[in-house]
Amino acid sequence: MKLRWKRLWVKALRSGKFRQGHHQLRQGNAFCCLGVLCKVVKPHVEWNDMDEFQGEELMPPAHLLKDIGLSLRSAKSLAKMNDDGKTFEQIAKRIEAKY
Repeated sequence: MKLRWKRLWVKALRSGKFRQGHHQLRQGNAFCCLGVLCKVVKPHVEWNDMDEFQGEELMPPAHLLKDIGLSLRSAKSLAKMNDDGKTFEQIAKRIEAKY
């Protein structure tokens, strides 16, 4: 994973600005860890205007993962942690240690 994105993502997960959600990138005002990643990559775009995320409920688009250097397998592993009830802090620690 590219260091710039890793640092920004971990910082966002720890910021307290995002309410944690499960099983979707975003549901209302709640985000899974990968939904937070999408907001980190495109911070100034309103979610409803993010054409590349339309129809994406479970995983960020493949091109986004490729651009930041995160494999689909790694993304699925982090999503599973999120959906299994791990906190953003626990996920941030995993990202720092493994990616």
